[in-house]
Amino acid sequence: MIRKFAYRAKLYFFGRLRLRKDLHIFKSSQKSSVSSSSFQFGKSIPIYSDFKDSAGGGAGGHYFHQDLFFAREIYRANPIHHSDLGSRIDGFIAHLATFRAVNVFDIRSLDMDIQGVTFSQLDIMDTDRVASMPKIESLSCLHTAEHFGLGRYGDRINFDGWNIGLKNLTSLLVPGGRFYFSVPIGVEQRIEFNAHRIFNPKFMTERLMQDFDIVKTAAVRDDGNLDLSADFTSSEFHSNFDDNYGCGLWVLSKR
Repeated sequence: MIRKFAYRAKLYFFGRLRLRKDLHIFKSSQKSSVSSSSFQFGKSIPIYSDFKDSAGGGAGGHYFHQDLFFAREIYRANPIHHSDLGSRIDGFIAHLATFRAVNVFDIRSLDMDIQGVTFSQLDIMDTDRVASMPKIESLSCLHTAEHFGLGRYGDRINFDGWNIGLKNLTSLLVPGGRFYFSVPIGVEQRIEFNAHRIFNPKFMTERLMQDFDIVKTAAVRDDGNLDLSADFTSSEFHSNFDDNYGCGLWVLSKR
C-alpha cells in the first residue's frame, strides 16, 4: 500500500511539472497560430498520467476478450436468429448489434431503445415461464450464470441458482443449437457472496458435457490475456491450471 501511494505521488508530481511545461509551450505556439483567436481557454482539467499509458489503455481482461471472441464466433456461424441472456449491453451486445439483430433477455429492465436489439425481461430461474418460450437456435450467456441465485441483481436467493439457470438455458435450445457461454474460473471453486461464484474449469466442463458437445474453448488468464490453446477437456491443461480468477469460454452444440 505504501509503495502504491509513493508511485501515485511520484506520478502526480512529475505529471504536474510536465503539464506546466506543456501549457507554456502550447500558449507560446498560439502566438503564431492562424486560428489564435478562434479558441478561448476554458477551465483547466489536468490529466497527469495518460502520457504514460499504452495505446490499448484499459483494454484486456475478461469482458474485452470474451466479447470479441464470441462476436467473431457468432459472425462466422451466421445464425438466422440469435438471443442472449444477461450479457453486457455496452460490450458484447453492442458488438453483435453492428451486424445482426439480437433478442436480449435480462432480469433487469432496460430503459433505452437500441437499434437492432429487442429486449424482454426474464428471470431465467423461472422454470415455468422458460418452458413456455419458443426454442432458440443460437444463444449466448456471458459472465452471467455465476450470479444466478445470489440476489445481486434482484433475483431470488437459491444456492443452486447457477444450475437451475443453466438447465433452463439448455432447455431453450433446439438440438444442434449453438450455445456461447462464459463464467469466471479458478483452481479453487468458491462463492464470493454476493458478487459471484468462481468455477473450477474441469467441474464446469464436465457439467456442460452432460448436455453439449464442445466445439471450442478458450480462457482469459490471470494476466488478462486470451489463451486460445486452453482446452478444458485436456488433462494436461487441468494439471497446469493455477489461475485464481480467470474466465472460461465455451462454444457448445446441444445434443
